[in-house]
Amino acid sequence: MKHLIFRALAGLGCGVLMIAASTVAPNPSWRVYASPQRLVRLPDGRAMNIYCIGSGSPTVLLDAGLGDSAVIWRKVHSRLAERTRVCAFDRAGSGFSDPGPLPRDAVHIAQDMKALFEAAGLKPPYVLVGHSLGGLNVRYYADLHLKEIVGMVLVEPATEHQDKRIGRSLPRIAALFDQQRAILQGCLDRLEGKGKPGNQLDEMCKDQPAADLPPAANAAAAALNGKSEHLRSELSEFDGIMGPSSDQAAAARRSYGSIPLVVLTAAEPRIPGLSATERDTLLGIIKQMHGELAALSTRGVDLIVPGSSHYVQIDAPQAVIDAVSQVLSQVANSER
Repeated sequence: MKHLIFRALAGLGCGVLMIAASTVAPNPSWRVYASPQRLVRLPDGRAMNIYCIGSGSPTVLLDAGLGDSAVIWRKVHSRLAERTRVCAFDRAGSGFSDPGPLPRDAVHIAQDMKALFEAAGLKPPYVLVGHSLGGLNVRYYADLHLKEIVGMVLVEPATEHQDKRIGRSLPRIAALFDQQRAILQGCLDRLEGKGKPGNQLDEMCKDQPAADLPPAANAAAAALNGKSEHLRSELSEFDGIMGPSSDQAAAARRSYGSIPLVVLTAAEPRIPGLSATERDTLLGIIKQMHGELAALSTRGVDLIVPGSSHYVQIDAPQAVIDAVSQVLSQVANSER
């Protein structure tokens, strides 16, 4: 809900300035996101927040994008839980989870995931669902623990070294990555008393409330996102996708055999100022990267989501629900 342009840029290379304001009334059932759902203590003493609903196997695990938390899955979580157990979690330093040791690269994030799932008593098999940066995270986890995984859905996933691949054809977009990192650093400096008050960063560092969330949930998100520990973790994750996390994911990349895999690609990259030709070029690069991910499984497919921006689970939640349901059906059929 805060500075979504650099979340989307770091996660994919295309994004939105902010999620458009909705005219719908706040959903009272989403007040649950105003407080931790279940704080699980890891072996090192840190607590991580996880929200599990539904019952059955396999367990579906939801990992959010850069700077986001479990609340970003609000439009799909309960619907998916009608079919099986579904858990959304806050990575270290996001939402209600304690910060973790730096750097927040793919290695450390995967270690946290393993520790969290075990401490929470979540036994495999798993279906992993990741959005944006979460897409790279869950894929890296699967690379290390493939025997635990029976399916994956990657929602507008990050791919390793995507900034360089995009920058070769669209240098203007590549420059935005540097600009957005500077904004993140500026927001962190402001929180730590190092920045000058009253400049244009003031507005950019503010949390953007979501119209469909109850006031208590928006207030909780603003308070959590306004902590220096949160921004420090987010900045480290940003730096990770630009370097270490990309290197780690590239080194670990492997075939997934015949594991059901769906990659969802938004049809509408939304970066202000792009020409029609630049938008087509950008979408072409993204489709190529996502097609490469889908090809990691013999049952992998890359689906275009019409009318959606980077936040498919917000813009077109049914597309995510359908993709996960498709994977779950394929898993069930394989077990017969």
